[in-house]
Amino acid sequence: LEPLNKLTMSLDFDKKKRVLILAYYFPPLGMGGVQRVSKFVKYLPSFGWEPVILTVKDIDYFSRDDSLLKELPESAKIYRTGSLDPLRLVFLLRKLFKKQPGDPKRVALRNSRKSFLSVLMGFLNLFFFPDNKIGWLPFALIKGIKICRKEKIDLLFSTSPPLTCHLVAFFLKMLTGIRWVTDYRDSY
Repeated sequence: LEPLNKLTMSLDFDKKKRVLILAYYFPPLGMGGVQRVSKFVKYLPSFGWEPVILTVKDIDYFSRDDSLLKELPESAKIYRTGSLDPLRLVFLLRKLFKKQPGDPKRVALRNSRKSFLSVLMGFLNLFFFPDNKIGWLPFALIKGIKICRKEKIDLLFSTSPPLTCHLVAFFLKMLTGIRWVTDYRDSY
């Protein structure tokens, strides 16, 4: 929070300061990185910053913690976008398959499709750069531009992994001129 405090000195104190937080992993997902960014959102208002979050819609993820959503301030605005990344696509495909009747032949076909999808996604991950969340970039960038205009954002804050969050923030900075702070949670 120290860099944000220094930045506060250079901004106009009469207007609300809004920070757009770009975080692919955000509640209701769980785990350490999610908790880190959710605590930023929770405590930033105490330092004069109004958090606005840009994240992805539901994804196929192994850890959920709905209690983290309850800890967020009511003033926090959360925008969720679609994506063409593997975790989002698997979520949508599983949702689609669950709606089919429980005919044993269909269940066997569904299981073989899941196996095929797992192998296919593993293979495709070799070609994604900088990471397999790059399919979120166009959705997040378009929504991010709209948010920056609508919410009058003063600061961009991106957290990784995935590095795609930083790419989105970089392009937003180049298009809007808004200052940008990065957070590298884990080393690669």
